[in-house]
Amino acid sequence: MGRQKAGNKAYRAVDLLTGLYDPDIERILAPHGMTDEERERGWGLLKAYAAVRKAAPAANVRYTETLRLLDAWENRWFVVCDAALAHSYPEVHAWLFNKLSRQSGTGVVLSTSVLIDRVGELERGVAELGEQAQAAAARLRERGVTSDVLSEGNALLEELQAFGPEQPQQTRSPEKETQAEQALWNWYLEWSGIARAVLQDKRLLNHIGFGKVGRPKKKP
Repeated sequence: MGRQKAGNKAYRAVDLLTGLYDPDIERILAPHGMTDEERERGWGLLKAYAAVRKAAPAANVRYTETLRLLDAWENRWFVVCDAALAHSYPEVHAWLFNKLSRQSGTGVVLSTSVLIDRVGELERGVAELGEQAQAAAARLRERGVTSDVLSEGNALLEELQAFGPEQPQQTRSPEKETQAEQALWNWYLEWSGIARAVLQDKRLLNHIGFGKVGRPKKKP
């Protein structure tokens, strides 16, 4: 049999495994050792192969999801703050957004942190802005930028900062992937070989993937 790509190997294994539930195939292969346990072993090898191809530490999954949530927080509340102050409190708006803009990726950590800090300063009062500072802070609260919203942003920032300055690295291992792939393929080769030797009905062979469109045909 010629070389197969990783994806093709998995598809061929799925064809074989699903076909093994055919009662006629079960009956014919049973004397050769195809039991429920052996079939489950095949599924286990397939699941292990799928898992190792997608392997990533739980910490990395949490980091990515938290960063996504912070990005969504930034996208929403930057726009709200901008719209709430741009026309009613232009001086405060200029102060709040001085050298500050929405970012993407890990840049949202800094941009969001600065925005939250500056809104907090408005609440406490900014001398150069006079009474406008607290008036603008009140306007932001009216528009939904409440202490709860700011706390939500801070909580996301704290969770991200707990990972340190670098995003956790992927731990997908090519070596483990190769091993899992080979274990699955060895199982497939054994049982596909036995099946082709004992199944004479083309319909049954089709059930386990032989003769399907896109599947390699048996060589003469």
